[in-house]
Amino acid sequence: LIIIFFTAFVIIQYIKQPAQANSLNDIIIGTPPEDAGEYIATVGGWNLIEFWHYSGGYWKATTRTSTGLKEIIIHDYEA
Repeated sequence: LIIIFFTAFVIIQYIKQPAQANSLNDIIIGTPPEDAGEYIATVGGWNLIEFWHYSGGYWKATTRTSTGLKEIIIHDYEA
């Protein structure tokens, strides 16, 4: 029982990670093209870009623009 408790304690310590509140400040963003995306809210001006990693070994980024959905696929071996 003590071994199980100790193992769970050690695993939990490695799993939890502190949040970095200033991490968005580290992202360098240039001037976006006109069709880079649409606002998803009336306040704030955030453009939604959805990133997913698939078990097939690739990332897919999707955003909605004035001309429809745009998708970018990046394979793991290309990164």
